[in-house]
Order: sequence, then C-alpha cells, then structure tokens
Amino acid sequence: MKRGQRIEGYRSGLAGTERERAAQAQVADQRLRDARTRLQELEQYRRDYETALGRRVAGGMGGPALRDSERSSRSGASKSSSLTRAAPRHVPPRTGAATPRR
Repeated sequence: MKRGQRIEGYRSGLAGTERERAAQAQVADQRLRDARTRLQELEQYRRDYETALGRRVAGGMGGPALRDSERSSRSGASKSSSLTRAAPRHVPPRTGAATPRR
C-alpha cells in the first residue's frame, strides 16, 4: 500500500469520526435546550404557586385550611409521587422513670 493510500484511509476515518461527533453535539445541544425550557417552565410554575399561596394566606387562610387545600390538590397526583407520600411524624423521646429493662 502506498503512502498516499494510507493517508487517504486515515483522512476518511477522521471525517467519519468528525461526523459522528457533530451528530452527538447536535443531540447534546437539543437536550440542553429542552432542559432549559423545562427549567423555565418549572420556575414559572413555582412563581405562580408562591403568588397564589401568598394571596390565600393574606386572605386569611389558616393552617388547617391550607393543609386540606394541599391534600386535595395532590389527590390527582400519581401514587408513586414523592408528593403523595405522608411525611414521617416526629415522635418525641420518652421522658421520666420508665426505662427499658435489661
């Protein structure tokens, strides 16, 4: 094999690799754009939620009503969502003379 043929094979290999990397970069760019769009949507949702919550509280919504409101808004959520799981309850430590026997 002549030197020119070896160089040409090397160049075509590089061109193929370059095309693959360009395609990978396009996919990564699209994922980045999608993630940024999703972030903007979530930030807007949070702002809207905080504004609405502030209005409800300023309008006199108390703790129990707020809790009930949150529960009813989550009832349509997926059962596997972390938002639908009950928060663990804090149990204060026992005090007094009752101690476990060994």
